[in-house]
Amino acid sequence: MPRGKKLARIVCYLVLCVICLLNISILHRTFTKEDNPATLLDDAPSYDHENTTTIITSSYPTTIEVTAVDTAMSYGEHRVQPALQQLPKWLVDYIQWHQSQIRLTDSSAADTNQYMVLSCWEWQKCGGFSDRLRALPFYLLLASKVQRLLCIHWSEPFGLEELLQPPKGGMDWRCPTYMPQAEDVRHYTLFRGREKIDTKQMVQTMIVDLQQNHDRFISIGGKDRDFEKINRLNNIFQANSYQKRYPVANKWNYVDLTQHIFRILFEPIPPILRRMKAVMEHHRLIEAKYTAIHVRGRYPTGRMQDIVGKSEAKDHDKGSHTLPFDGKLKDYLLKILENAVECAVQLLVDHDEPIFFSSDNTDLTEYALKHTFTIQNRNISLVGAIENRDEIQHLGAVHHLSSHDNNKTTDPSLFYPIIQDLFLMGGARCVAHGIGSFGAFGAGLTGNTCRVVHRKHSGKPVSCPNPSQKKIIDNVTVDLLLLDSTNNNDDGGKLDP
Repeated sequence: MPRGKKLARIVCYLVLCVICLLNISILHRTFTKEDNPATLLDDAPSYDHENTTTIITSSYPTTIEVTAVDTAMSYGEHRVQPALQQLPKWLVDYIQWHQSQIRLTDSSAADTNQYMVLSCWEWQKCGGFSDRLRALPFYLLLASKVQRLLCIHWSEPFGLEELLQPPKGGMDWRCPTYMPQAEDVRHYTLFRGREKIDTKQMVQTMIVDLQQNHDRFISIGGKDRDFEKINRLNNIFQANSYQKRYPVANKWNYVDLTQHIFRILFEPIPPILRRMKAVMEHHRLIEAKYTAIHVRGRYPTGRMQDIVGKSEAKDHDKGSHTLPFDGKLKDYLLKILENAVECAVQLLVDHDEPIFFSSDNTDLTEYALKHTFTIQNRNISLVGAIENRDEIQHLGAVHHLSSHDNNKTTDPSLFYPIIQDLFLMGGARCVAHGIGSFGAFGAGLTGNTCRVVHRKHSGKPVSCPNPSQKKIIDNVTVDLLLLDSTNNNDDGGKLDP
């Protein structure tokens, strides 16, 4: 080969190598943190998002491994900004202020913030997962009025961060790791057993007390998780979020804005997200293109007490007392199941639309997924998750047991199915649910836009359609507006009902 041609080939080869190296350098630069700042919130915290881990610096907990999540999922970074746009101005302002304070804390060795801790201490009656979070909208309103950072701390049976985490760009609700012990934190209790107390007066008195307290940490909660008391608190949130008329919070229902609030504050931790994605891919579930059914199979109704025994009904509800799936128990649950399916079918807009099923009774779930139901001359099959699943755990069942008790279940992974089913319900277009607050929680995550209740409060099945599908709208009155809100003549960034 002539020397000139050989030299030309060598030069070309070297040029190609240089071009490749430049491309690699550009790609590396493209995916570094400096070139991808968080932009979803004006005052978003400076998360350090690498490919597999997220670290909140300074005094805040470390978020465990994070894997890329398909944007078709209902929760995650891509849902934060759209959710913010659906909230009243006061709540957007509070979330942005909250994030700016967290950012300042992360960039400084000193933390002078004041915190309002939504707590579950060992001595409190916290209830189950749904009971603990249903009043969250009200507590956001209260925290905004007293200018404290809301954070959530559960000491029993374990922290909420073992199940959920804040999404990138969302509101970081985790308490600092150096938070004092329960005995060193002043706790404020709402209602305190006074059933007929004026709710607004109680809340405004609480606001004054909290404003006069300069402790870094205070904790707050209700005396119990009575759903009517929670509704009274949430209706104050509603009246201060809507102009002139508001959707009434009643029964076990979650407020409509739950769907947006939760997408700003929460996403399941990666192990649960992976399970959810696997179920969605396996059953070809696409957000807002399937219907969900929930049956609270262990709820201690009068009929359930007759079947399992009055003294055993509560233990049965918590999963610590089980019965074979046959006889009267099976007959009772199958009637509820068949009615629930009939109700769900009425919500379908397409014959091919999948129906996702979940229940706290694993035997009932297994039966539902293996059998076909004939409804309106159609064969209906359900989909769901049952593989390698033990009896569903109730978060309240392990609350007051000693950590040294061999009967205590403190492994968070045993509760993954609860979160998985809940958030899969929240990704549905419509939800058919029964009594108790868990199914209503799933409907709340959809915004209550398409839902039906297939059981009466007594636990008996109720045919559909029924009045439970109707939304109650009421006038905003002075007795629900807090402090300066009564002086606002304009909408103040509030919503239409």
